[in-house]
Amino acid sequence: MPTILITGAARGIGLAITERLAASGWDVIAGVRDERAADELRAPNVTPVILDITNPDQVAELDQVLPQRLDAVVNNAGIVVGGPVEALTRISSDTSSMSM
Repeated sequence: MPTILITGAARGIGLAITERLAASGWDVIAGVRDERAADELRAPNVTPVILDITNPDQVAELDQVLPQRLDAVVNNAGIVVGGPVEALTRISSDTSSMSM
């Protein structure tokens, strides 16, 4: 079976992609921000992982739970910085100055 990592898998588009691909036989690693969301996603071929993309430690630890090979990645998680609309060129992976 192919394996995919989906970030932001707890709701909206990420949840829909997770459900659709799991139903199609994919092994889905579903990145979610909290345990409640992880518990709701547990299914035979869905492996939820706690992953807040604004948490550098969680991102760094991701390699410990990933298989050796991924067939696809959907980076669906998002953040809002500086208000409703922020230029993509001004967004950085440095979260030290972000407030949530």
